[in-house]
Amino acid sequence: MTVKGFFKGIWEVFKYLFLTPSWGSKRRAEQRAYEERLDEAMERRREEVRTRLRQYMEQEGVSSVSELGAKAPEHIYEKWGGEVSLIAIRMAIKELKKGE
Repeated sequence: MTVKGFFKGIWEVFKYLFLTPSWGSKRRAEQRAYEERLDEAMERRREEVRTRLRQYMEQEGVSSVSELGAKAPEHIYEKWGGEVSLIAIRMAIKELKKGE
């Protein structure tokens, strides 16, 4: 083995150990990307429910979110056929109240 080959081998080991991302950091990056996609999807879903509640308010002639809250979220849940969870409806009503 030549000196050049020896140092080339050491360089390859050094690159492998210190310059390439470790498995753990790759996994963390994948996890962060997954969580960001999940957060975006959840936000889109919340916005869809808020939009649907606003349309419901217009259809039912409800002038304020307080009146909407007076109608039981269970009533809205049944009217929508269970397509949207009861918890999501309650959360959307709270968010719309905050926006008033």
